Amino acid sequence: MRFLYALLFMFSLLYANEVQGINVRNIEVYSRPPERVDIMLAFDAPYVEDIQQETKEGYETIILKNTAIQQEETKSIKALGIEAIQITQLGNDVYIILLNKEPINIQASKIVDGYGLRFRVTTKPNKPVDRIKEGLKSLSPTE
Repeated sequence: MRFLYALLFMFSLLYANEVQGINVRNIEVYSRPPERVDIMLAFDAPYVEDIQQETKEGYETIILKNTAIQQEETKSIKALGIEAIQITQLGNDVYIILLNKEPINIQASKIVDGYGLRFRVTTKPNKPVDRIKEGLKSLSPTE
């Protein structure tokens, strides 16, 4: 009988961890005008879930599936046409909402060990010539 209780207890712990998902331990926002804004998130486990992005008039949303944060955060940013960044929990997901006046690009990358994500926000070029220049920059080798 003890074995059965121990087995049930172990399964309940495994199930609880799976439902909770990954927890955000730290959030940092670095504004580096005029080029970019970096949003850095650190997790308590490697991030392996899906990332979704939604674009609407006046804001961009990044959705981190099966992720939790301790408390909602709002950061005022006055760079790249971004007014504010709000990070909030909705259901089992974390939403990063960027209120922006101008079109922006968001590029996600994992930190080497998977315990962190970086979202790099840059302006989206409006003119064809600017788009070509932006494309040429991305082909240049980085140091």
